[in-house]
Amino acid sequence: MDFGSSAAEVRSIASPEGPGSAGLAFDGTHLWSVNRFSYQLSRLKPDYGEVLDSFPYRGVQPAGMTFDGLHLWIADAGDTSLHQLSWPGAEFERAIPAPGIEPSGVAWDGTNLWESDRLTGLLSRLDVADGNVEFQFRLPFSFPLGIAVDRNHGTVWALDRGANRTVELSFPPGPSHILNWHSADIDSTVALTWSMSEASTASSITVERRAATEAAYGPLGTARCDGQACSFVYPHPIVGAIAYYRLKVEELAGPSKYIGPLSVAHRFSYGPSGSLARPGELRAGARLNVSVGGNVRIWAVGLPGQTVRARLFDVRGQLVRVMELSESTQGVYGATWDRSRADGGPVRPGVYFAAVDATRGARAAVRITVLR
Repeated sequence: MDFGSSAAEVRSIASPEGPGSAGLAFDGTHLWSVNRFSYQLSRLKPDYGEVLDSFPYRGVQPAGMTFDGLHLWIADAGDTSLHQLSWPGAEFERAIPAPGIEPSGVAWDGTNLWESDRLTGLLSRLDVADGNVEFQFRLPFSFPLGIAVDRNHGTVWALDRGANRTVELSFPPGPSHILNWHSADIDSTVALTWSMSEASTASSITVERRAATEAAYGPLGTARCDGQACSFVYPHPIVGAIAYYRLKVEELAGPSKYIGPLSVAHRFSYGPSGSLARPGELRAGARLNVSVGGNVRIWAVGLPGQTVRARLFDVRGQLVRVMELSESTQGVYGATWDRSRADGGPVRPGVYFAAVDATRGARAAVRITVLR
């Protein structure tokens, strides 16, 4: 592992409450920090480190923290348990016993909790509903101090304090385990894609959704699965909403089971926030910047690794500009149009059309209105 050139410090912020920071988590918008000396739990803005709220932590010895999309979890080395706290109010809700003697870290993989124990060296995967141990492994080193989950690759990272190193570990997935989860909002349409750990044998998989302001989940529809790859698309016109998803898996034999919540906090915005990888499909859109008369952002979501091009036409069908959309993240492409023609001159206010083409044959069309 290269410790010298693979990362660059972007900025640093002071730890709230001074020395004694014992855990850090990100809820999709804000950072959360817990202090083992002051027993304070703080919610911070990640840009400047401004403390927005501070809550008392009523445990014994905090030793790690994570966020599962609905709750904060704190590993407590003093009472050997994992504390579930409400979000964003940070009120204690319940505790589940932690296997081992002294918990040193906790992480969330989208379906299950993971917990490391400093004294026994055990790494455990727990059922979040009842705390049952689904999988347990004795780490090949002593003093694990913190853990994190890479959901895209299905691996767990563990900090080896004794050797001053960070180790990536691979484990067999649990039954009906989600290995990958992507969400994208595409011009008032939400696309959810994921991979099952095994080819689906379920009679049906129902996608359920709960808005942040609602108390219960409601069914959206049935997912489509092809082997391990699954997807679900549905219209959603609300901008600025926060939602959580879970899957109801109905097996051919045996009781139904739930997987989720699956996204940290999916936030509908003015562009794609994840990747959509449905074969043969390309979705595109355009948004004007906040300031009237600003540049136009053209985006597309499709299979990764393609060349995506947008040809801009006016209402008379004359070609105005050709632009190539760059792939910023997996399957997400974008380009900014400064409202100029190919010769550099400005276009007139009016309606324009973007024909978006991908190298694998998928196409999409976008209507753009240019204001003064």
